[in-house]
Amino acid sequence: MGKKEEIIDTAIKIIQESNYQNMKTALIAEKLDISEGTIYNYFSSKREIFLAVIDEVSKKLLDFFIKNLNQNKSLYDNLKILGENFLTHNKYFVEYYKVIYKAFSELDDEELKQKLSVIFDKSIDFIYEKLSNIKEIKELKNKNIKKDNLKLIIYFLWGFGDISFKRYIVSDKNIIEEIGIDKVIEYIYKIIIL
Repeated sequence: MGKKEEIIDTAIKIIQESNYQNMKTALIAEKLDISEGTIYNYFSSKREIFLAVIDEVSKKLLDFFIKNLNQNKSLYDNLKILGENFLTHNKYFVEYYKVIYKAFSELDDEELKQKLSVIFDKSIDFIYEKLSNIKEIKELKNKNIKKDNLKLIIYFLWGFGDISFKRYIVSDKNIIEEIGIDKVIEYIYKIIIL
């Protein structure tokens, strides 16, 4: 891991434990045992570090969420993979989601607001492309299933995940474990193929 990545990783840990206001370049330097000036060889400001943190956290979340998707498997199997990724990595996801939630407290910053908007749009489009390439979905599309139906399901999954993370953060209760992954996937699958 290079110095720039170490700075981003340390900033992520500070934000996870505290918040953006406490993510001081002096604290990052102290934790990395480097001079504060070294940080400014890689970033022009604390804000630029925060924007890099948002990029990195978003990438990690998306990578874990789509891990093991396989266009040669059925839609049902791929939905189950998504659910299991969510369930298996819930504690890991939550730590990164905390960073994203904390970014929402900084939405007066137009550049951050725009960055989050672009990240969410790209993430939805990326997941859409991954699911669109599943053979079963291609066949459904040939039966005049609208593109919007699949995007709607992705939004539904995203929203379900979002509320699940928030509930887990405040209560350590996992909605998917309570309901059961098979039942959740079965409902989502039925909605898609209707």
